[in-house]
Amino acid sequence: MLCWKNSTIKALSVLFLTTFVSGCLGSTEPTIVVGTPVPKLDPRDEATCPDPGVRGNAVQALAENRLALADCRRRHANVVEQYNTIYGVAQEQ
Repeated sequence: MLCWKNSTIKALSVLFLTTFVSGCLGSTEPTIVVGTPVPKLDPRDEATCPDPGVRGNAVQALAENRLALADCRRRHANVVEQYNTIYGVAQEQ
């Protein structure tokens, strides 16, 4: 009787191990999900905003500063637009 018990345990162990290992052998590589690629910023938008300083008369300095502010706002708008585009694509995934 003891011999039968051992052979049954061995048979069940072999069956279990075969099933267990066959599950591992049948698996494939895990699927890799790539996030949204982030494009590089336009070099013009990466550059620091110009500070024209104060030169000449007050009207000239005011005009130069207003132009510098407009350029900086344009760059900021470009970066925000790019961010919002990338964020929107990432949310769709």
